[in-house]
Amino acid sequence: REAELQALGFVFEGGKTPERKVTQPKSWEERYQDLIRYKEQNGDTIVPQNSGRLGQWVHAQRVHYKKFKKGEQSQMTAEKALKLSEIGFCFDAAERFRGSRISTMQRPLETAEEVQVQIPDVPPALGGSFY
Repeated sequence: REAELQALGFVFEGGKTPERKVTQPKSWEERYQDLIRYKEQNGDTIVPQNSGRLGQWVHAQRVHYKKFKKGEQSQMTAEKALKLSEIGFCFDAAERFRGSRISTMQRPLETAEEVQVQIPDVPPALGGSFY
């Protein structure tokens, strides 16, 4: 009987948990590709935050973007912002609830220079540029 329980993963010692497989986190580019697939299936990039790893990643991109705009340390770069914009990424999730006004960040940007133009308040520490 003990062997049958062990075969099912039963742990006889209190406070112990069975060994779990540890996976490597996906890279930014891999998550970006996941987001593209999500958009192909759902028609938008508004991934619910509670929908798993992709939802958490999308939320993190919005947080990093806000910090980036403020000139704070962030994992967001102009290149990443441009790539996200090119697929119609909604940088302000609350924007979709504010009526029918279309945010400029919901349409694809043309170039990295346009990212610079459309993001207000570029901090002087960055010399008014993202490069």
